[in-house]
Amino acid sequence: MRLRLRAAGFLALAVVAITCTESTTGPRTAASGAQVPGRVTMTPEFTPAAARAYQALAATGTVITEVHVVLTAADGSTRDTVIAFPVGQDTLTIEIPVFPSQNDQPFTALLELRAADHTVLFTGTQVVVARAANLPPLSPPVVKISYSGPGKRTRTVAISPPDTTVTGTPALAYVATAIDSSNAVVTNLLVQWATSDATVAALTATGNATATVQATGKRGFATLSASTPTGIVGSAKLTVVPPATKLVVISGGTQTGVAGSTLPQPLVIEAQAADNLPVPGTKITFSAVTVGGSVTTAAVTADAAGRASTTLTLGKTGGTYQYAATAPTLPTVTVTQTATPAPAAALALVSGDGQTDSTGRTLTLPLTVKVTDAFGGPTAGATVTWTLVSGSGALGAATTTSAVDGTTSTTYTLGTVVGNDVVTATVAGVSGSAGTVTFTLHTVNKLPGAITILSGAGQTGTPNSILATPFVARVTDGNGNPTPNQLVTWSASANGATFSPVSATTGVNGQVSTTVTLGATIGPVTITATAGALTAGAIATIAAGAPASIAKLAGDLQSATAGTPVNVAPQVVVKDANGNPVPNAVVTWAVVLGGGTAIGTTTSTNAQGTATVGSWTLGSAAGQNTLSATTGLLSTTFSATGVAGTGSVLALATAPSGTATNAVALAQQPVVQLKDALGNAVNTAGVVITASVTSGTGTLLGNTATTSAGGIATFSGLTITGQAGAFALSFTAPGFTLLSFSPIALGAGPAFNLNGQAGSNQSATVGTAVAIAPAVTITDVSGNPVVGTVVTFNAVTAGSQIANTSTSGTTLTVTSNGLGIAALTSWTLATTAGQNTLAATAVGLLGSPFSFTANGVAGNGSVLALTTAPAATATSGTALTSQPVVQLKDTQGNNVSTAGVVVSAAIASGTGALTNATATTVAGGAATFTGLAISGTAGNFTLSFSSS
Repeated sequence: MRLRLRAAGFLALAVVAITCTESTTGPRTAASGAQVPGRVTMTPEFTPAAARAYQALAATGTVITEVHVVLTAADGSTRDTVIAFPVGQDTLTIEIPVFPSQNDQPFTALLELRAADHTVLFTGTQVVVARAANLPPLSPPVVKISYSGPGKRTRTVAISPPDTTVTGTPALAYVATAIDSSNAVVTNLLVQWATSDATVAALTATGNATATVQATGKRGFATLSASTPTGIVGSAKLTVVPPATKLVVISGGTQTGVAGSTLPQPLVIEAQAADNLPVPGTKITFSAVTVGGSVTTAAVTADAAGRASTTLTLGKTGGTYQYAATAPTLPTVTVTQTATPAPAAALALVSGDGQTDSTGRTLTLPLTVKVTDAFGGPTAGATVTWTLVSGSGALGAATTTSAVDGTTSTTYTLGTVVGNDVVTATVAGVSGSAGTVTFTLHTVNKLPGAITILSGAGQTGTPNSILATPFVARVTDGNGNPTPNQLVTWSASANGATFSPVSATTGVNGQVSTTVTLGATIGPVTITATAGALTAGAIATIAAGAPASIAKLAGDLQSATAGTPVNVAPQVVVKDANGNPVPNAVVTWAVVLGGGTAIGTTTSTNAQGTATVGSWTLGSAAGQNTLSATTGLLSTTFSATGVAGTGSVLALATAPSGTATNAVALAQQPVVQLKDALGNAVNTAGVVITASVTSGTGTLLGNTATTSAGGIATFSGLTITGQAGAFALSFTAPGFTLLSFSPIALGAGPAFNLNGQAGSNQSATVGTAVAIAPAVTITDVSGNPVVGTVVTFNAVTAGSQIANTSTSGTTLTVTSNGLGIAALTSWTLATTAGQNTLAATAVGLLGSPFSFTANGVAGNGSVLALTTAPAATATSGTALTSQPVVQLKDTQGNNVSTAGVVVSAAIASGTGALTNATATTVAGGAATFTGLAISGTAGNFTLSFSSS
């Protein structure tokens, strides 16, 4: 049966041929009576909808991988098969074993085209006829192929999420949901996903109901669609906005308003991307940078136009106010707003009220008021009007203007009429009591006649201290009555003092007081009170204060031999905070560093504030010494350097290596330091230090060194050459004690000599090993055995063999052992008699290569060999013209030099007899026949030779 599958119009999918090869009933041929196989042919054809579905599936990567064919006969019997349909192949042969029961047997054919997971994608059903193969074929019927895979009854497709706007480059997961005609959700949905603009939204899908969409960050939108094989489409719109890169002020950036008010325009900020277009949804935070300002809404999300706004409230004082707009990762934007001062709202008295003075005098204090706004802040530029309500005095100004701090003032001069004067101050724009201040002033007719210091005289205090009792002065008139409102000024003589206050007016009792702070210089000071031309004075005394500093006067930075006193005893001076010497201060002396001693460690300062230690002896070690001087919490430190005495001792600053290699410079060269008797380094140059061997067999090279300026002698190239073992060294210099050092373990030096140790000049039977295996010794320049040297043994004579502990051959390497010996385990001579040679080589060594010799001698004679053959023809009874010569040999073919061996000749074949048939070997092992003759019947003869 043959089946051909074709597309409808434009898609060629496959040709399927079916050949029937088996049946239980059917027509028979006339010749044989056997059943005849049948043939079925059909032409599958996609419907237009199926063709579109096929294309849609191919776009998602879903392909047909197998074909299922079912043939059903009229009696209900079926034949079916599943055949793999390789991707890329468009022709497939299917064989189903069916024999028609008649010449034209009808079958119902079901075709199923399946995916890799056996999901049925397309089906078609058609009645076909199986005709016997020996009959002409029928025209193939057309089998309409329809889509029958997942979602074939899909009515609608929806995409989730629906229309969406994103910012930046997020990845989104999309899901397509299909509903069929019975309102059920379609499972195993096959979907072809698409994006209208991959530059805005790139799509990744594998043909199922899910897809991943990557926003590219490019501004724009893309329509995402999901199509079923049946052409049902669902879509969603994805709008992409680039990330914001900046904030831009749109409006409300520069405004002016009255302090404390809310500005009329809101501050509008737009978040923009790099393309200068808005970015909706940006989180923008508003804040007041300048203290006092505020915003109505702090956190705002930008609207669809990318904008956010808030209203701004100014602070309560005039000036500039800054406000900021921020968003994560974006530069901050600031705007500056201006607040004009609030109008005047109140007037307050500051100073000048209630003053009293004599007629005609200008009051000491001006009349001062302060203008404030509704928030209590100062108001500048307000006009204040001054009015004399009663009295005979005169105002300094009729109007004044308030300063930045809101204050303004005027002077007032008393008139000639004794009594009370009343002055008012009013501010423009403020009515009632809030805008009016009243001053009451007093005019008297009293003039000063005398000034007296009532208290404070005779006090004593330390420099810059405040005297406990204030100084009080009184001013009286000519009748001794107190005079108020008289200005009194305080002053001091040379040693100095300060006053609080320096000047003040007398009260109703005619008195004024001040607090006195003494100056820094000790001694007496005169305090003077002055009122006009009147003066009065009193004495106070400034005494030295508490110790405030201690300083070195003498004895610092000296040098002396370690362990001896310094030449100048350390001395200090103690002063107060003003630099005045402090007498009777207790000073304690103590050694801090160096280990020395001090005598007279507690002293007191004299009238000049100085104190001296009894003596200071330095410590025994050369180097820095310190001595402290302390009074109370104050301290200072003296330094002195202890220097070494005369050099008399040698000391090892660096010891030589504890191990050494013969004839090789010590890895660590000794360093010798000159020292005094106390162990201090002596800095003497030019002293020659000599090193000598005190135990051990050997000599020294590079055994002298000369001290540097620091008294240090550093050896270089000091080398021990001699017999390996323990060595002790000594170091000497003229005038210095002997210095010894031990032990130094001297080991063998580098390999220098290669000598034969055993196994040369031997003899042995050829092909056998010599009795003594060859060995060499490796020694250094002094004859010490050297371990670890690689020696190569080479059997020079062909056929000889050598062996070590692990292998055998003609060339082997052996490493010298702890005795310096490198030895073979055996040497087998060649099979040819004569001298054998073996070479032992170690690269770079004296005596290398070393040659071993051994004589290979033949073994016991066991073989006879004809060195001269008998004549090939002979005359009966006549001696052979060429007499045979027989040589004794061993089994290796070597001549055996044995004399006296009788060799006999015999007839091996032929009829006859021999004469002179024996010969005896000489010293070389050869037997030469003489007169050997054959007598007998003519013919071929064969001779043999033998010996006892």
